[in-house]
Amino acid sequence: SYYYAGIAVGAYRCVSAKTGYYKLTKNIYMSEAEVATCTEHIVKMNPRAGGTATDSWEPSSYHDHTDEVLGLEAYNADISQWPEYADVFTTPWFTQPHANQQITTQAQAEAFLEELDEEDDNMYIFSIGKSSIYAHDVWAVFFTKTDLSAAKTYEEAGELMGQDKPAGLYRAQIHGNEPAAGEGALAMVQRMDGVYGEEVLENINVIMVPRASPDGAREFKRTIINSIDPNRDMLRLKSQEITDYVKLFNAVKPELVIDGHEYDGYINSTYHWDSDITVGLHYTGNNTEAYANKNMELAHGIFDAMKANGLSYNYYSSRVNSYNNTSVSRPYFGQQGALSILLETRGNGAGLVSYARRIISHVVSVEYLLSYVSDNAASVQQLVDNEKQQIIEKGKTYREDIPVHRSHFLHGREVHPEPGLSGRHRKAGFSDTHHCKRCKAFPYRPHRLCDPGRRFLYGDGA
Repeated sequence: SYYYAGIAVGAYRCVSAKTGYYKLTKNIYMSEAEVATCTEHIVKMNPRAGGTATDSWEPSSYHDHTDEVLGLEAYNADISQWPEYADVFTTPWFTQPHANQQITTQAQAEAFLEELDEEDDNMYIFSIGKSSIYAHDVWAVFFTKTDLSAAKTYEEAGELMGQDKPAGLYRAQIHGNEPAAGEGALAMVQRMDGVYGEEVLENINVIMVPRASPDGAREFKRTIINSIDPNRDMLRLKSQEITDYVKLFNAVKPELVIDGHEYDGYINSTYHWDSDITVGLHYTGNNTEAYANKNMELAHGIFDAMKANGLSYNYYSSRVNSYNNTSVSRPYFGQQGALSILLETRGNGAGLVSYARRIISHVVSVEYLLSYVSDNAASVQQLVDNEKQQIIEKGKTYREDIPVHRSHFLHGREVHPEPGLSGRHRKAGFSDTHHCKRCKAFPYRPHRLCDPGRRFLYGDGA
């Protein structure tokens, strides 16, 4: 343990490090009363799993919130809050031994999938390829009422399923250091293998890739081979993982694409991030109004589902909709006509703080989306077919009088009927007054170092 005492009222960032332990950056708030009495804050460190740097399935360091934030209801991760989702909390991370910040290993995930895969169910597992460094299989889990037992590959599975029903393609943890996305996807595999799956599969086929970057998860980092960010590789296809995923997309031709991520979840004050889930949509001036409206309808439906489960929500980042950077998954698939939804929980950089809450946020959001497509299968399929056709028609002939929209921003505008929910969210805990050039240029994404209340404090171990 490390002991800290502040010298003045305010927020402090305390860094504790020791060989064999996670490096912990703990945020502490010293109140006036605590300063007056020289109150000590105890920061407990936890030992690492003990594996090598490339085989530990855990971060080497993480950030922790202030005790004041952790005591808020917004961070309550008691699973008894969600009794109807009890099976969500039986995935490997909840049932298998692990170090304090260690995530589900590849072997644990594979054993979990194998146990669920019975011969007489609607679940089929295919490898879509090997990871770039460690040659882990990247698994795609197909759920369908169509008999795929004769399929030897995912391409054959796609052909057998056909296009009679709309398909939903759900990818998670393409960034290895965003673990709740991957664990949430494993939970969704379990839900799809049960009663919930039996219901939605009457009208929809579902394909899930629970861990799209095994190498990133193994080393607990965002990038993979040659420092490639796989979620910026959709056009260049320099990584094997993304090359294989694009082939999967082409094989199953989904109407809906869901991408599970986590956003930066660490802060430096007593304030907290205001959203359990943030939703990113794709639509630009290149898309039809009907397509744009359907994306917004899906976002609002996620918000309602989250609210019903006592969870918070907002739009992702500083814009509601997508830009046309098609090297990123969301616009890449959206520009091909598929409804393309990004889901981000607060957790990147925060270790496994409030982990169960982050996992259930993914599950609630994904279930809503799949249920919606299942309940509205014909209209969704028709909308996406129309969107694809208008893209094809536009691309047949080059015309200089038709503009191509490269960027489409919607900063700070109210786009949801709920008061206070706008087309942006910002990191809480920053000063509202910024002085540097960067903050003047990007007022909705303030530079972290512009918080005048930030102090750094290093202490001796005890």
